[in-house]
Amino acid sequence: MKDKVDPYMQPLYDALNDFLPGKQLAKLIEEKKIEIAPLAFMRGRTLSNAFVVLDEAQNATTMQMKMFLTRLGEGSRMVITGDRTQIDLPRHALGLADAERLLKAMIPRSASIISPPKMWSAIRWLRRSSKPMKRIRLTCDAALFFERSGPAPVI
Repeated sequence: MKDKVDPYMQPLYDALNDFLPGKQLAKLIEEKKIEIAPLAFMRGRTLSNAFVVLDEAQNATTMQMKMFLTRLGEGSRMVITGDRTQIDLPRHALGLADAERLLKAMIPRSASIISPPKMWSAIRWLRRSSKPMKRIRLTCDAALFFERSGPAPVI
C-alpha cells in the first residue's frame, strides 16, 4: 500500500520534514507513533488517544466526512484543514462545508441533551485571510487570476 499512496502523500511528508529531521520522522513512522493513511483506509477504525489530521478536506465528499468524523475515539483530538476555494473535484465534494453546517446546527441541541456543554466548546472554526501562505508572488497572482476568471468554456 505504501508504494501506491506515497506519491499522493508527498505534500504531507514535505510538511512533516519541515518540522522533524528525516531520521526522526522515519523512526516515528516505523514505531507507528505517526501513521499516514488515505482517508479511504480509515473505514471501520476507532482512533482512540490519537491526534488525527485530515488535510485537504475541501476535496472530501459528505460521506467521507461522515466516515472520518465518526472515527473519533476517547481521548482523541481531530483537526480538519481545507480551503473551499481550492476544490479540485466536481461539485459533489462538499463534505467540508456540509460537516461545518451540520456540526454548527448540532451544537445547541446536543450540548444539553446527549453530551456535556464542555465537549462542544472544544470545537473551533478558524479562518485565515484569503492571502495564500508560503507562495511566491507569481503563484499568488495566478491563483487570484483563476479565481476571478472562472472556468474555461466547454468546447
